[in-house]
Amino acid sequence: MKYINFQHPTLLSKYGVSKRFELRLITDFVTEKIKQNNELVENETGIDNVQFGGKFNFFDEKGWRPKTSLIAHYDFAHLRTMHKDTIDGFNFRFTLQKTISEKLSLGCNLGMEWARFGDAPAYTYTFAPGFNLSEKWYAYIEAFGFIWKDDKPENSIDGGIAYFVNDNFKVDVSAGLGLSKYAPDYYFAVGSSFRFKTSRK
Repeated sequence: MKYINFQHPTLLSKYGVSKRFELRLITDFVTEKIKQNNELVENETGIDNVQFGGKFNFFDEKGWRPKTSLIAHYDFAHLRTMHKDTIDGFNFRFTLQKTISEKLSLGCNLGMEWARFGDAPAYTYTFAPGFNLSEKWYAYIEAFGFIWKDDKPENSIDGGIAYFVNDNFKVDVSAGLGLSKYAPDYYFAVGSSFRFKTSRK
């Protein structure tokens, strides 16, 4: 069996409630293809992810202390049109960001994810050095994965580059590959980010 997944698009919507807290909504619209012996045996399109949550900034960066935040989402599995489930899930992660120099920064995420309440959680991690190439260009490499207590881990690595068109508009490309047997073989993505002002303050 060969599984091919197209995400078009993954949409992350964020709304800043205050300087320390933002609301977040994640939705994925995907096409999933399954091939067997090079023949298409399944082709399905729909919503595969609906998560709502927030991000809270505990500390700003100061001296040796990294910027520290908590990101958490409730996973509405029953709202999906693909892989629909009657049992929802939940995930959270602590994010740490530290500026090493004008050109180099480090990011690290540690957290847990319950695909379904009652199931064993996955422990998640991300380690991502970032590089300021110029005023407009930014690049990163990233190691990330999911680890279960009684199951095989999924470990991957990727990298990307972003261009800031202006302070409120960014475009980026990224690609990655799996390092362990049960991780996705590879992926390629293009994306963009927009920021809108909702008040005149």
